[in-house]
Amino acid sequence: GYRLAKFVQRNRLAVALASFALLLLMAGIGGVLWKSREALREAERATAVKSFLLSLFDNNVPGGATDQVPSTRDLLARGVERVQVEMVDQPLLRAEMLTTLGRIHNQLTLYDAAEPLLRQAVTLQNGTAGTDPLHRADTIRELAQTLVEKRQYVEAETLLRNALKQIDGRDVLREAQIHQLLGEALGSNGHAAEGVRESSIALALFRGIETPPGKLVANALGELGVALLADGKVEQSLVPQHEALDILRKLYKGAHADVADVASNIGVTLLNLGRFEEAVPVFEEAIAVDRKVYAGPHRALAIHLSNLGAALAFLYHMDESAVALREGLEIRTTLYGANSPEVGRATVNMSNALTLSEKYAEAETVARRGIAIFQIAPGDWRVWSARCKHNLAYALLKQNRASEARVELDGALALFRQVEKDPYSMPIMDERALIGEIDIVEGRLREAREQFETNLAESLTHLPTNQPRLPNRYQELGKVNFLLGDYAVSKRNYSESLRIGVPLIGEHGRITLMARIGLAQALVKLGDTDAAREQLTLLDKVVKSMPETAPLRRQAREVRESLDKPSTSRL
Repeated sequence: GYRLAKFVQRNRLAVALASFALLLLMAGIGGVLWKSREALREAERATAVKSFLLSLFDNNVPGGATDQVPSTRDLLARGVERVQVEMVDQPLLRAEMLTTLGRIHNQLTLYDAAEPLLRQAVTLQNGTAGTDPLHRADTIRELAQTLVEKRQYVEAETLLRNALKQIDGRDVLREAQIHQLLGEALGSNGHAAEGVRESSIALALFRGIETPPGKLVANALGELGVALLADGKVEQSLVPQHEALDILRKLYKGAHADVADVASNIGVTLLNLGRFEEAVPVFEEAIAVDRKVYAGPHRALAIHLSNLGAALAFLYHMDESAVALREGLEIRTTLYGANSPEVGRATVNMSNALTLSEKYAEAETVARRGIAIFQIAPGDWRVWSARCKHNLAYALLKQNRASEARVELDGALALFRQVEKDPYSMPIMDERALIGEIDIVEGRLREAREQFETNLAESLTHLPTNQPRLPNRYQELGKVNFLLGDYAVSKRNYSESLRIGVPLIGEHGRITLMARIGLAQALVKLGDTDAAREQLTLLDKVVKSMPETAPLRRQAREVRESLDKPSTSRL
């Protein structure tokens, strides 16, 4: 000890440096040992997962047929059963396997089966020391994905904000994925502006991760487009969606589920803009991709068929529309059962198509079926129920059952007001417009005009000038002014509808065609037959491709016949 003390006194600097080096060496060895233990644990976990997955294909079990390949659902059922039994003493590994099985169920759109597995995984992770916060965040996000699909948005939002705390900025990819799903949950739950903000954060993070842009950026662009659409920025939403589709087409050469999904969303946006002819080929592309990607019935194919059916119905190609809508309904019924909310969703487009083809009694039956399904379905289906009630109200109105229509419309409006945070959102304004239509049927023309004038004034005040429903608001006012005999005012209303609508919707949009018919009728009443014929000529260029029985074609023919009849003023 004496010699050591003397040595240290004579060589303080050298001893200090040596001690520091020794500490660094010990820390390095400790780090290597820790990493080695972590790597060993990861390897053991990977081996366990690999062995487990391979064992699921072992058909040498009671009841297993060794000469048959087990189905996907058989494998999942085996997996769930064996995880619960064989990993009872390994809570973290059991939680990871349950998360994996839950994710597979989600990918197969089996959300009811996924939810209990993922909830159990979260419980295991929360109750077990040593759980990696990043793994916990993964499980929470997967559970939130299930809840978003089941319309349980409030709990999904809470879970996702918790997942962000688990990550705490340590993993940019996971953080981006959570922001993306949070944007979807918020936008779907009526918080459109917040949904846009979260989707924009996700896109910025993904752009920082993925250069050049690939699947991650494309999906984030697509989600941002959907968020903008929910926020009423319809035309603006097409920009990120088209960029996403361009990336995905190049990445997958066209044949990938993501291509179909983004294409279908673009089609939905075009439907909202009233650009039905543009929407049809986009939906057809989505369906063609679906048929290449999916070997059998699939939810995505059903959704895209339903969207195509809606677009064709707006163009009055009712036979083709019925084929697409029926196939979509059959797929959903096969996958989920006759009383599933997925079937309820199909009734919305189907009842709307039936009203367009003036099959109001049948539309009533289909809409009532949808309402009954949504009333007992778990999760938040208020928006879809409101849409069914709107369609039911319209069908009842067209059957001269105005008082019944008003009851259903009040119900639809109440639901939309619960969900929509903006009192001037497009759905709410559309419901208020239908109130005016009921007033017209009941003979309260001045009350209807007051309703339409209020709707128009509030739309001009609170909504963008390129808002695609604005032409509707002018058209509604034109209709009631015509019925009141104010033909000059009606002419101005219809002219303004066309001035705004044609650049937004195009010549083939249903609102454009209806405005031309209304304008022609007003011009006939004002004695300006040349101008009326000009409107009918523009109209004929479009409606000539429609079936003879299409209501718009019939209405155009009736206006032309009124022009050809000699008036009393000319006798």
